[in-house]
This record gives sequence, C-alpha cells and structure tokens, in this order.
Amino acid sequence: MIYLVGGSPRCGKSILSKKLAKKIDAQFFGCDYLRSIVMAYISKEELNSKFPFVKMYDDIGHNNKVFFENNTAEQILNADLVEARTLWRGIREFVNQKAILNRDIVIEGVQLLPELVNELRKEKYFRNIKVVYLIKESENDILAGFAKNIQNDWLMSDTVDEKTLHCATKMVQVYSLYFKKEAKKYGFSVFNTEGDFEPKLNEVVEYLVK
Repeated sequence: MIYLVGGSPRCGKSILSKKLAKKIDAQFFGCDYLRSIVMAYISKEELNSKFPFVKMYDDIGHNNKVFFENNTAEQILNADLVEARTLWRGIREFVNQKAILNRDIVIEGVQLLPELVNELRKEKYFRNIKVVYLIKESENDILAGFAKNIQNDWLMSDTVDEKTLHCATKMVQVYSLYFKKEAKKYGFSVFNTEGDFEPKLNEVVEYLVK
C-alpha cells in the first residue's frame, strides 16, 4: 500500500507519516528530499521560475522576519504550488516504481497537491493508494503548535517575534484553506488536527490502516 500525506505546513504531516510508517513497518519519504536532486537538472535560466520559493527564501538570507515582511501568505503559497508542479514528475515516477515493486511506503509533502494526486486515478495501482490531507484553521491552535514545536526547521529556526509568528500563522491558514477546498473538489479525505493533537493523529493512522 502507498500512503500519501499532504496538506499545510505545521499540521502534523511528518509526525503522522513517521507514526504510520512505524506502525506498518514501512519506508518513509519526504518529498522535500527531491528538491535538491531535481534542481541539479534544471538549467540556470529556468531555475528561478521553476523554484520561486527557493529564490524568495535565498534572496533574503533565510531570514524569516524579512521573508514574511516581503511576501504575503498567498504569494508564498503560489510559489510552493509552482515548485510542487515542477517536482511532480519525479514524485509520480517514484510512486510508480514503488507500485511496480509492490512496496509499502508513506510519502508526505506539501507538494502532494490534490489536482496532481488525482492524476494517479488513471493508474491501475490507484486501488493500492490511500490519501489524506491535514489542515489547521484556528489561529490560537496554530500559535499553540508553534510554541510546542521542537523541530529546527526552516519555519521555526528564527520565527520568534509576534509579528512574524502572526504572518506564519496566516500562511498556515491560507495553505489549509487551499488544501481543504482542493481535497474536497477531488474527493480526498481531510483531517483538522487542531485540539488534542496526538489523539487526532492516532485517529488518522487508524483511518489509514483499517
């Protein structure tokens, strides 16, 4: 079985995927790992247009305060959507190979756009794919999640002042709105991980393995 876990940042995709992979004794793969590999094969002339999020972030020295001051949540989302479509060919081929080998694997990433995953319905192996999307909509719950965060990832590495945290929260909400709408459009399951976080993730795991 191939499990695809998409959705907004900071909603539990990685944590859920690792929980699920451990439970079913399967491989775990994050789509972010593909970025640097694919970038190596993109011409310099196309690099900025194919990976606008990377450019936006690199241009300001990976400073989240400046990043959120310079870009709206909608602009950040749109840049991520472009990168997702750039990476999709590689992601799809990766899924194809796992399906051919009949290997269980959990694949997670913001790059798993519902419109792209929907293309897999044309494949015979789609019956062996399960898909979920994770979101959060409550500002207070998103902020509480930031406070509990222990990962040293790009978003939390220097996001400390109140204004930057508010902008980051808005970004999560905008991503969540997008994934909620798109997942519903294509008939994929959406789980809101607000509230009691761990039990919510356990609920999603049970949904996937039943």
